[in-house]
Amino acid sequence: TTLFTFARGEAMATTTKISCHGGPLLGRTRLHHRKQRDHDPSSWKIFEPLITKEGKEQFILLPNSRSVAVYAYETGNLVAFLVPSLENEKEIILIESVCLARHPKDDKNVEEMFISDDKDVLEPSYVTDEVLLVGCHDGTVREFALSIITKKKLSIGTKCGLYHINGPCCGPRRVFTLKAGCPIVKLTSPVVDVQSGILAFCIIETKSFKQTITQEFHRLVFEKFDSLKVKQKFDLSEKTDMLDQFVSYVGDRKGKFINTLPFKIMSTFSDSETKFSNESGRKGNIFVVIANSSGVKVHHEQIDSEGNSTKHFKLVKLPVAALSAITISPNGSNLTYGCCNGEIHIWTDLFLAVSQYNTDMEAGKKPRDPLKKVLRRTLQHWHVNAVTALSYQDSDCVDPLLYSGGEESVLVVWQLARGIHRPAQTVPRVAKGGISHLIATGKGSRPGIIIYCEDNTLQLYEAHNLDVFWKVQGLIGSSEESTIMNDQDLILLSSPLQSAGKLHWFDPKEQRVKTQLEVIPFNRVSRGTRIKILLPPPRITHVAVSAGKGEMVTAEAVFTENSLVGAKQRLKNGKEIGAVSTVKFWAKAPENAKERYYITAVMAFPHGESNTISALTMSQNGQVTCTMSNDENAFRLWRRTPEGGSKDVNRRRPVWECQYKVTTPSGFSNFSTPSQGLDFSSDGTTLCVVYGHMITLWDHRSATLLKTLRHVNQELIERVEFIDSTKSRDFILTKSKTGIKVQSPYGGKGWSFVLPKDGNAMISQAKAINSEIIAIGVYFFTSNKTKIICVDSNTGLPCLSSGLVCEIPSKVQNLVMVGSQLDRKSGYINFMEEKGKDEVESIRLFVLTENDDLLMVQKADDRFTLKDALPSVVKNLDNQDVPRIHMNINKKRLLSEDDFTGGEEQPIKRAAILSFMGHEEETQDSSELPSLSGNFLRSFLSRNMQREKKMVDERKMSLTL
Repeated sequence: TTLFTFARGEAMATTTKISCHGGPLLGRTRLHHRKQRDHDPSSWKIFEPLITKEGKEQFILLPNSRSVAVYAYETGNLVAFLVPSLENEKEIILIESVCLARHPKDDKNVEEMFISDDKDVLEPSYVTDEVLLVGCHDGTVREFALSIITKKKLSIGTKCGLYHINGPCCGPRRVFTLKAGCPIVKLTSPVVDVQSGILAFCIIETKSFKQTITQEFHRLVFEKFDSLKVKQKFDLSEKTDMLDQFVSYVGDRKGKFINTLPFKIMSTFSDSETKFSNESGRKGNIFVVIANSSGVKVHHEQIDSEGNSTKHFKLVKLPVAALSAITISPNGSNLTYGCCNGEIHIWTDLFLAVSQYNTDMEAGKKPRDPLKKVLRRTLQHWHVNAVTALSYQDSDCVDPLLYSGGEESVLVVWQLARGIHRPAQTVPRVAKGGISHLIATGKGSRPGIIIYCEDNTLQLYEAHNLDVFWKVQGLIGSSEESTIMNDQDLILLSSPLQSAGKLHWFDPKEQRVKTQLEVIPFNRVSRGTRIKILLPPPRITHVAVSAGKGEMVTAEAVFTENSLVGAKQRLKNGKEIGAVSTVKFWAKAPENAKERYYITAVMAFPHGESNTISALTMSQNGQVTCTMSNDENAFRLWRRTPEGGSKDVNRRRPVWECQYKVTTPSGFSNFSTPSQGLDFSSDGTTLCVVYGHMITLWDHRSATLLKTLRHVNQELIERVEFIDSTKSRDFILTKSKTGIKVQSPYGGKGWSFVLPKDGNAMISQAKAINSEIIAIGVYFFTSNKTKIICVDSNTGLPCLSSGLVCEIPSKVQNLVMVGSQLDRKSGYINFMEEKGKDEVESIRLFVLTENDDLLMVQKADDRFTLKDALPSVVKNLDNQDVPRIHMNINKKRLLSEDDFTGGEEQPIKRAAILSFMGHEEETQDSSELPSLSGNFLRSFLSRNMQREKKMVDERKMSLTL
């Protein structure tokens, strides 16, 4: 009943705790994540980081959809999380937009005082607090006081919807409701001190129909915070001023993709005084810039010292072709913008021209176009592709520097006061991915430039020498072809498209990449034009690591324009290119070495020049490797030589050598092998190769085919794995799109799991997380959720006592057990035997989603945290004795007729979804069957010899007759 409910997608009755331990440092915006296209610059799709300016210590705020991570500016260390959800809110609150604002307050104990001429009267200065405003999807704006971070008055851990956030957390101080159910997609607050409270402007999405989105532009005033008021929620639905309403379009029109959604909103305050005095009637000008791909809209209004709008004007539309990035100069008078073709332009005194335009309109005079009154200054066309980031250094110097970045991953410095239109300095190869955001600051303790790139790296460059002061890289690369495994408490990830040619070891405790290895040297080259299609970046197609033996093997594909070299492949534009395949063997480096692994052997074109590598695996002892090529229709076995790498010239041999090549048997020539269709048994004596829906078992020492097995429903197998069962015997786990089958190589017991035939779900993952438990993940298309359940590998029954049943609101790409629980059979010993039979430990899983989130799933009552976990110690298994097979001497296994004739597979009895193969009265006890170890080959050889002897006797008998 439990499995039937699980397969139908209904809710399960178990409670789990899901905590996030890694992911992108900056999240994706919801609108552009829903409508994202390759045509849009990366800065449109990703939240922009913020840097605090008030207080003794500076912080970097990195928003994502669930929370805002706070990092220390000086060190780059994670300090706290700002969570918008309240304690009484059960549903998760999604973040749409963020901005910094200044909150006024009267402090009687300030140190700075205005001293009069007679020095008898002391008046307190006008001070402000810096707060963070967060616009959410439910139509609320939530206010966070950043001063609480410096005071360290934070709670440890909090719940954010389904997720549990570990570490210091802070909730919102106040919640303002604007329009219930209408997401606040853009938010800005001008840097101006208003005595009445906080002045802000926002864009609210009201309607969305197919490719048309209706949005409203509002003006907001939040009253001053009163600590004596207990009320934290305020309704401002009737107090907001709607300034304008416009319609945006996202989609294909006349064969072209058009996106007119606002990608950025900025505001500035223009006045001779930077602060208002207590005199009434003092006026100032506020300008709000709304930018989209077709141009900018400028809102202008005049305010008094209380923040009240004395006069506001209609939006002034300024068309710009293919706009991609904007910024406002520190003096608040110039607007700088970048275009998709790489050009950078500066409108000098634009806001003064807009103010004059509005004044003429009000006086009834014929206004003049603001763009005809301003001086447009064009810098040198240095960027080849779209300009994604622009930022001025916010210093008080007369000559502020302008920084720009784009897809080329080059930091460009412009010194505008020199009157030279070419760059003053460039910093190439900032990261493996293009630059998404730039923030230059010059007023803090350490002037520098914060750079965020597409490869999920956040770096601080010092302003005086443009050197990297610190660098933080988050988790990246959860494509379906990526590899995730546990390597001494670190998560090894491969195939990140945004960081081509590198392997990443991610530390879930510190939530950052601990170390990386450059497998393929790659120099990032940007395309010359928007139409030109570049060569794909090099890819690490396969990775395999031995279990605690320090051996690793990688397979890679490097693309070249010469289609006559390597395997031919065709791009989207029809151009043919060549793919060069290479296998590299690695060994674990010493602890004091710079790299984690060093290379020991390289083999180019392991399956011939015109063939690619389709699958790869390595034995757990690290001595044997198998590669498969569907183009060659053969697999090759590679063995580590005993004298490999010897310094003796007379005994010098390659470290790895190809032992033999096996061509695909004729009966399987029409089937291909999937990427995860190879695996070795735990003792390394048997090789499993998948062909379509068939499983073949090989003795790799003599290249002998031992036996063939079938998958359930004859579906194409996507993954195969040996399961090291300590209770009975070894099993083989196979997974397809809608079915799972666990069977023994000897026949007899087994079970299968098949999804209902409604087409609403697929099996995203099925993996043996240890020797006794299999984790199954089923993804449901309509709800975009993945349900994970743990079952017993011997019986297929749910493990509700020690296992997990949970729901992930995303598609799961991969999963692995938490490092301290990685009980994997390596060689001949299993670590679980040392824990005792009566001890049952809760299962904890690392789950990698398609959104690049690394989640740890555990039971709700499990108090385990990664910070309390100690690094795991890899045991030396070289001197362990080989255990004997536990055979019952009194009971001998009786050979049946099928043992000699190799009869067909027995029919499957199906009961709902879970089923057992074979007849219960015919199954033997587990103690009567040998384990899949060194005796596996011996059993099959004796059986084949008896079969051949029987056939010879039958032939002699027929000749005699």
